[in-house]
Order: sequence, then structure tokens, then C-alpha cells
Amino acid sequence: WYERRQLKKIYSPLLEGLLALYLGFEWIK
Repeated sequence: WYERRQLKKIYSPLLEGLLALYLGFEWIK
């Protein structure tokens, strides 16, 4: 459980950043 929470803690901002990058790219387009 603890390991999974740690993974999510790292993975969540990464996914958010990726989504923001994608949206930004679409917006420029």
C-alpha cells in the first residue's frame, strides 16, 4: 500500500504535466 501511494505521489504530477503539455501543444496548433 505504502509503495503504491509513493508511486502515485510521483506519477500524478508527471501525468498532469504531460496533459498540460499536450493541451498547450493543441492550443498553439
